[in-house]
Amino acid sequence: MGRKATIFGIWVIGYSLGFLGYLAAPMMGTWLLSILPSLALESMVGALISGIVSSVIVTFLVMLWARFSE
Repeated sequence: MGRKATIFGIWVIGYSLGFLGYLAAPMMGTWLLSILPSLALESMVGALISGIVSSVIVTFLVMLWARFSE
């Protein structure tokens, strides 16, 4: 596989996980709120932001790795 195909594959995996996570979020949120009553909306927003930031960082690092591993 070429570099662009590898990066695209990693992007597709990340997108799929995010898509499925979004679909599962209402059920998971309800379940977590029933188990952990102290879990607040603020922590969910923090987790969302953290996930977005980490996905951008990982994608950037993979792109750097692909560029320098020629």
